[in-house]
This record gives sequence, structure tokens and C-alpha cells, in this order.
Amino acid sequence: MRHGTLILLLFALFTQACSEAPLFTSDPNKRLNYPISMVLVPGSNLALVANANANLNQSFGSLFAIDLDSRSLLIETKLDLPAFSGRMVIDGTSNRLYIANKDTESVLVYEYSVPGNNGAAISFEEVSVMNPANRTVNGLRTDESPFDMALIPNAPQGPLMYTSNIASGSVSVSNVSTLETTDLNPSKPDLYGLPLISSANFRDVDLMPGIGAYRFALEPNQGRLLYVTSSRVNSIYVVDTFAQNIEAMIDLSFLSNTPGTRGITISSSGLAYVAVPALQIVAILDVSAITDNGMDYEVLEPQLIGFIPVGEDPESVALSADELTLYVLNQGDPSLDLIDLPTRTKKTRTLLESAISPADFILNAPRDEIYVLGYLSNRISVLNLTTGSPIANIE
Repeated sequence: MRHGTLILLLFALFTQACSEAPLFTSDPNKRLNYPISMVLVPGSNLALVANANANLNQSFGSLFAIDLDSRSLLIETKLDLPAFSGRMVIDGTSNRLYIANKDTESVLVYEYSVPGNNGAAISFEEVSVMNPANRTVNGLRTDESPFDMALIPNAPQGPLMYTSNIASGSVSVSNVSTLETTDLNPSKPDLYGLPLISSANFRDVDLMPGIGAYRFALEPNQGRLLYVTSSRVNSIYVVDTFAQNIEAMIDLSFLSNTPGTRGITISSSGLAYVAVPALQIVAILDVSAITDNGMDYEVLEPQLIGFIPVGEDPESVALSADELTLYVLNQGDPSLDLIDLPTRTKKTRTLLESAISPADFILNAPRDEIYVLGYLSNRISVLNLTTGSPIANIE
């Protein structure tokens, strides 16, 4: 079984954990515990890492701060979270942190302070939402299995936050000014968000054609169109975040008999780089012509530019600030590829010897560092941003 498939199966276990009393062995000495997401705290030397606690061997999931100067976990900053957290986003303008959580089908909201209380580097305070997801958790409601998130700062309705929902095949929309989630399906009590459908499959909305909704990429120029990949189907849905509807579906069914795409990133020139695990490639698509044209739910044939061979089971992709280098995290090897985009050739591959099934990575250009989350190895690998060479481990 591929490591990427294993991670998705572990994510799916939360539905059973919600309906049964979880059995766990508390280990207070364990630090990283299935690290799933990491963000940099603006204006500081800190980062935050969320731990999913996917095997329920602790009482809770957790959030830790990391001192990037010393590359050490700040244990005193630990915040208990419900298990099975997903990705998180940080808003430095409001000092808020948003964490997707599968176990509660919600987005948890915290305000943070730097420096924190009682001499801590950072501290957190739960923020009350208008209509909590349920009686036990003060979180913004989503559909089943929320995972990725994107902030839309300039929407006409005010700043919005979109959340992808793996099991429901939908995206949820919350207003971060009012901290309310919009019910886009009031006639369907089991579906709260926007179902990912197209003109080719809208009759099958109850069959969830967008199931597997996974990773986001916001087109960088107008910041309006949000691209959603799927770990289960070969379709990429394009969401008009201002109008809150489906602009189009990009049909990638020609790519492979084994469906599913993972990470995606889009350049300022409108080139989308999409990880395709079954083929061990990154597909390059020209999406520059996709705009808000007044025609919703279109099915589009992609303008395929080419393929870049990468490692086994590519999961995450990111562009350098100058858009000359593409970074590709491969779960199966595990490894990190640095691709020279002008020539579309591999500059270097770093084998992540201390990482098992890496879940994600983030770039820190000011420090010339990359941080790779070892989901099953419970450590963070620090690499050089320019060369990809290993620097240190955080655990």
C-alpha cells in the first residue's frame, strides 16, 4: 500500500472514532504526533504545527509552536485540539488561526498573541463563533471530512474562508468577519456546503461526483477562482469564490485509469502544476483562459502543456517566489524534487531518510529553508531552500 493511500485511510478512520469511545494510551512525553500541517507566524521567528493524533494514542490532538532560530519545539505552548485535524491557515492581520478538524466537522478558530502570556513565546485563546458546529465544539460548521482551507480576503461579502470536504465532495464557505458559515443547501440537512458538480454530472449530485475534494490553489492575479483537486476522481473543479458557485470542471479523465490528483499550484502566468500520483508526474496545464465568463458548471478540456517526471506518489507542490523552481514532495520514496522550470528538468532530488510518508511542506524564503512534515515518523525535516540539502530534524 502506498504511503499516500495509507494517510487517506487514516484520515477516514475519524468517522468511526466519532461514533465510538476512542481507546488510547496517553503518552505525555510524545511531542509530534502525526504532524499534518504547519504555518509560519508572521513577524516572528515562530512556526506552528498541528498534530492529527491519527492513531488515538493520546487523549487529544495538539498544536505546538516551533522556535525556528533554535529549531526546537516549545512544549510550554502546547494547545490541546480534537483529534484528526487537517490543514490550517493563519491570518496575520487579525491574529487568528483556523484549523480544519475532521472529528468535529468544523473549523476551529483561535486568536494568538506574540509574545504570549506568562512569558510564553505565543499563547492562544478560543474565539466564539455565531453558530457553533455542534454542542461540544465551538467551531465553524463544515461538511464531512474538512481538510484544506483558503482565505479570500477581497470578496464582496467580506473576507471569506473556503474549506474542502473530502467525504462530502463539497466546499464550505465561512465569513471570517462575522464567523458564520453560509448554508448553501438549506433543503439538504446532510449537506451544508457547495457540492462540486458540473454540467456533465449535475444529475448525480446525490452521488457526490466531487468526492475526494482535497487540495486548493487560488489563482494569483485576481484572487477569485479557487481550484480544487480530488484524491478520488480525475477532475479539478474551479470555484468562483465571489459568486459562490462552480465556474467549471477541468476533465482530466485521459490521464490515468487510476483516478486522483493531489497538490496544485498556479503561476502568475496561468500555468497550473498538478501532482498526479498514479503516473508519478506533475502535469502542466494552461488555465489562463479560465475566467468568470457568466457560464457556470462548464466542462473544459485542459490545455495540456507537458509532464514532469517526479518521484513515487507525489503529494504536494509549491513554486519559488521567482517561479523558476518547482518543489515536489513525494510520499512514496520519500523525497523532495527541485525542478528547474525553464528547462523542466530535475535540478536535484533529496531523499528524506528520516521521514516516513511526509504529509506536506512549507517554504521559508527569508531563512532559505524548507520544512517537511514526516507524518508517520513524527519529525520535521529542515532542508536548504536553494539546494534541497538536509540541515536538521525537529522532533
